[in-house]
This record gives sequence, C-alpha cells and structure tokens, in this order.
Amino acid sequence: MPKYNNAELTMNMVGQLKLALNKLDSEMSSRIEEAKKMIVPEFHACLEQLVGGLELEDSGFLEYLEKDPNCQAAVELVFKSSVTHFETLLATLRPLLAKSE
Repeated sequence: MPKYNNAELTMNMVGQLKLALNKLDSEMSSRIEEAKKMIVPEFHACLEQLVGGLELEDSGFLEYLEKDPNCQAAVELVFKSSVTHFETLLATLRPLLAKSE
C-alpha cells in the first residue's frame, strides 16, 4: 500500500467523501420524490419534516400515516433509504480511516 503524507491523505479523503455524499444526497432526494408520489400533496412537507428529523406540526399526518397503506409504504421507503445512506457512508469512511492510521 502506498504511503501518503498527511496533506495528500486528507485531500484524497475529502475528495472521496464529497463524491460519496453528493451521490447519496442525490439518491435520497430521488427517494423522497418517489415517496411523495405515494401520498396526498397536502402532506408532502410533513414527509420531508419527518425525514429531516424535524418535529411535526399538528397537521393530521400521523393519523394519515396510521390509516393509509400508501403513506406507510412511502415512509418505509424513505427510512430504508436513510439506513442505506448511512451504511454506504460508513462503508466509504472505513477504508479512508484505515489509511489514516
């Protein structure tokens, strides 16, 4: 394995992380848009709030979620994508961190 100086390693790591994060953000945005198509438009903002970890306003979204199978599927799609997002990020970070040791 080639030896890197700290500056080269840092620049390489930052570049790889930026590429990975841009790809993941794009994929997550696509999943959110796909999920929005599964629910009524009045709750699109609520879905984004839920995904972003923001507190939901009392909008009836949770009641809608409990009763509508399409909404349940939309939320599941987005949260599964979030898990994949974090797993991919972790997989990207592991080899980069190993190089820095």
